[in-house]
This record gives sequence, structure tokens and C-alpha cells, in this order.
Amino acid sequence: MKKKRLNNPSENSLSTYGGEYYNEITIDDLYNNKVAIAQLINEHKRGETELKKLNEKNSELIYSLARLKGNPLIAIASSIFNILGTLICSIGVSLLDRNGILSIAFIVLGGIVVIIANSLNILYLYVPDLFSKYINWR
Repeated sequence: MKKKRLNNPSENSLSTYGGEYYNEITIDDLYNNKVAIAQLINEHKRGETELKKLNEKNSELIYSLARLKGNPLIAIASSIFNILGTLICSIGVSLLDRNGILSIAFIVLGGIVVIIANSLNILYLYVPDLFSKYINWR
């Protein structure tokens, strides 16, 4: 069905992207016109549904953005703790010949730090919630 193009658009007509012109809907057009009212209501409901879908998509994208922005922070912290824990363990192994109790304490402390570093990866699940609460990404 070809849309009718107005040759001389009036001041109260609307221009669309494709160059088509449509007349505005006035209250007189809707008065006692059940088809026009139903069409207007259906268009409004369709717009609401589309807006709801776009808002849900926006929420998903904000969640993904928070996850992506938080991942490097967790990875860097995990790497630093791994290096620190390994360094403490190696100092404990070096002291093993000289002082047994101190070396065991260093080895245990280094092991705890390495376990903490490896458990930081669990935070990947909670980073988006943490970052979306305290940081505005927009």
C-alpha cells in the first residue's frame, strides 16, 4: 500500500525521515472514532513495550560494563598478592636452615597470602554489583 504524499504540507503536518508528510491527529479526528482511538492506544502500548525492552537491555549493558571495568582491578590485585605470597614463601624457604620456627611462619604466611590471592577470583562474580553501587558509569 503506497502512502499518500502531500504536495503542500501545511504547518500542522509532520515530516518523517523518508520525506513523507502526515497530518497531525487532532481531538476532532479522534472524537467518536473508535478505530482511531484503538489504533492510538495500540501504538502507545507498543511504544511502552519497546521502551521496557530497551530499559532491560540498558540494564544488562550497564552490568556488563561494570564487570568489564572491574576485572582488571581484581586481576591486578590477585597478581600482586600472588607475587607477594610467593616472595614470602621463598624467604621462608631461605631461612629454613637458620631458624626453623621463623621459616615455618614465613612459609605459612606466604601460603595464606597465596590462598587469598587465588580466592580473589571469586570476587569476579560480585564486582558488577560492587561497582554499580559506588561508581556511576554514565
